[in-house]
Amino acid sequence: MTFNFAATAAQLESEIRANRLLNPPTPWANELIYPSYADLSLRNIGHTVAQLLGAPLPNSTPLDERVWGDALPADINRVVVFLMDGMGYLHLQMLMEEDEAVRESVMQLTQGNGPVPLTS
Repeated sequence: MTFNFAATAAQLESEIRANRLLNPPTPWANELIYPSYADLSLRNIGHTVAQLLGAPLPNSTPLDERVWGDALPADINRVVVFLMDGMGYLHLQMLMEEDEAVRESVMQLTQGNGPVPLTS
């Protein structure tokens, strides 16, 4: 099966949304997004970068390998991290659908892969 980034991102988003740490009795409870510290969080990025550079940290918890198509890239010499926290994954998706310049910029920054849903 060929890796499909959009399908993988949708599956990861579904798993993040299913992570229910609390269930407050409110009509908007399903709109709350809780951190997924195990492997789909900003917390995991540093661990992933260290692993990519061949220096895994003790008790490391890198990003879920599905983010990379089930295999980390090999022979990495340099890593550039572009973190944009607080914008909102769904908001960025909406902007990409509505604005060609935003879509092209995101696709260029991600080498055509698009954004990855993570929690913070």
